[in-house]
Parts: sequence; structure tokens; C-alpha cells
Amino acid sequence: MKNAHVLSRSITDAGAVQFLVHVPDLYLGEYEYVVVSAVSVPHSGPETYLFPSDQDGDITDWGELPGSQRGTLDTGRVLLDAGLRVTRFDPNLLEILSDEEYA
Repeated sequence: MKNAHVLSRSITDAGAVQFLVHVPDLYLGEYEYVVVSAVSVPHSGPETYLFPSDQDGDITDWGELPGSQRGTLDTGRVLLDAGLRVTRFDPNLLEILSDEEYA
């Protein structure tokens, strides 16, 4: 399990809720920053994906990283399942999303 620090939260024009996450010990041994993105896609359903990013939260590769999941909007669960434990965050910033929030 690697420590992860949530640095920011944003909502895209497509309605995806995204968190910029700093992983000091590198996710998958390669990525210092990842974006966890949760969105409900028409005709496809909910998905929460991990993408590599830079320190500003700009996604550097749109190929989803291992740990991404379809069928959920729970960013906290996806991070945990990916082996990332959130150890630092602003309580006003981080909200663990649930499917009910998108109903």
C-alpha cells in the first residue's frame, strides 16, 4: 500500500469529478501524479479511471492505468483497490463519491 496525497478537486466540462493525487513513492513504480476521474457515461454507465498526470493535474496519457474500474463512481474505493491509501487531504476538498450522488 502506497501513501497518496490529494492535492485538488475539479469538475470537467463533461461532468467528470477529478482528484489530483500525489504518490511520493510512485504509483506502479513510474507515476508521481495521477488523476482519479469519476463520471457516468451515457449508454455505458459509471466509471472511475486512473490516468497519469503532471503536477498541475493535466492528464499526460489518456490510456487508463491499472486499477481503473467500470461500474462505480467511488473514487476512494478505486484508490484503495489500486493500493493507494489517502494519508493527506483537505477535509473540505476530499469527498468520497458514491453512486447515489449521481442518481
